[in-house]
Amino acid sequence: MLYLFMLLMIIFIVVFEIYWLMMQTGFYFLLFITTCLQELLKGFSVLYLDTGKYNLELNNYTTSTHTGITYFVYLSFFYLFLNLIITIFNEKIVKTTDVLVAYPIKDIRYTLVYAVGYFGIAYLLMDMLVSGIPLLSGGSIDRYNYWADYSTLPLAKYVSLMLTIMCVAAGMDYATQRIQARKNNRWIYLIALIFLFRILLGYKASGLVDLVIGFAVGYFYRTCTFKTNKKQSIVKLIAFIIVIYVVLILFFAITQIISGKYATFDEAIQAIFDRTLSLSGHMEWSVLSDPSVSHSWWINNPNEITSIFRGADDMDPDLGVYGLMDKYAPFETFNVYFDRKVRFVAGFIGVSVFYNGRILTILLCACNALILAVFYYQFIRLARKNYVLTFSLLYYVYNLFTTYLDGSGTLTSFWNINTYVYLVGIVLIYYIEKSFLSDRFQYNIRVLPKHSEFKVNY
Repeated sequence: MLYLFMLLMIIFIVVFEIYWLMMQTGFYFLLFITTCLQELLKGFSVLYLDTGKYNLELNNYTTSTHTGITYFVYLSFFYLFLNLIITIFNEKIVKTTDVLVAYPIKDIRYTLVYAVGYFGIAYLLMDMLVSGIPLLSGGSIDRYNYWADYSTLPLAKYVSLMLTIMCVAAGMDYATQRIQARKNNRWIYLIALIFLFRILLGYKASGLVDLVIGFAVGYFYRTCTFKTNKKQSIVKLIAFIIVIYVVLILFFAITQIISGKYATFDEAIQAIFDRTLSLSGHMEWSVLSDPSVSHSWWINNPNEITSIFRGADDMDPDLGVYGLMDKYAPFETFNVYFDRKVRFVAGFIGVSVFYNGRILTILLCACNALILAVFYYQFIRLARKNYVLTFSLLYYVYNLFTTYLDGSGTLTSFWNINTYVYLVGIVLIYYIEKSFLSDRFQYNIRVLPKHSEFKVNY
């Protein structure tokens, strides 16, 4: 009974902290949706596995080790730090970003965005026609082996990385059109083509959610202000989240039936829940159930924390989630996944506890919360000034960071030379964009408290 009481209390605290974050940020909470949902799912997955279930990737039955409380305690530290830092940034945002800056009607930046977007999609679809369509392959081609074994045209894999960036830019474009009371459907065609490619590539619901969230972040960060009604925004936001996820889950089930992976709708839906409850947090459960690492207050293995200074590869078998797989997964499973360059899903909490112990994991919660809050602050500043190129490119780096937070947990999957080069490039783009806008006549458009209505004063 004591364990159940403590578990309910810590879950309540985490849920309250997420609600606090939603109340602080309103529609800006869109930036945190994926992280919040994935971290919560990991927690409930740990609780599910703690009841004793068979896990396919571990090839073993789990046992009751009462690890759920521990995971939610770490999560509560992360959201506490995030809320405190967001509070500080919000005070600064309210003082400096009370206007929207619109761009001239003819803007070469958006022309460039759509030209690159349409060319990139055409290139990717051509590559798929030549190489094979994963969705129609009966399961022989998937989005993992497609790029490694089937993709024919050069650099197609890297072109595909632009898709989320294009969705973010399209969202900002649509928002600015509404602000200026103009109408242009070019964003619809681009989004439709991007969805078509992702569907043909065999992406599941998560791959489509990324596109929707990217578009929504571009749109709402461009149009929302702190003058909007926070409680009303929360209701609309929750409704938006529910609708999007329900539609995409249903869509996932239908596409999996079409591809031949599942025979019935019920099987496809059941597969979603099985994966969510069994495979979302199995690495966290494995680490927290192992007293040899989870009870340590200090560093268990310095490889992970020193990897960012050594410039180590995130595919190194002695780092990150691969180290966890090597210890907890069957030898044959590890070899198959490693050869295909595929990893189990793991968050930064599980990986950090395994390598760094309790103290550094709590410190890492604070550092990651600070970085996430900096992204939040910078996105609002850039959206207010309509720095669409800088905003969209920074969103790509933000995706790399959240992949580290929720997907790999491996420090060098974000802290690497490629990220540093991206950030330098983004700084250069920022100053180029700033110079471009400063040389042109701009309109100051004050947003009414009800953000869905705009008045333009010339």
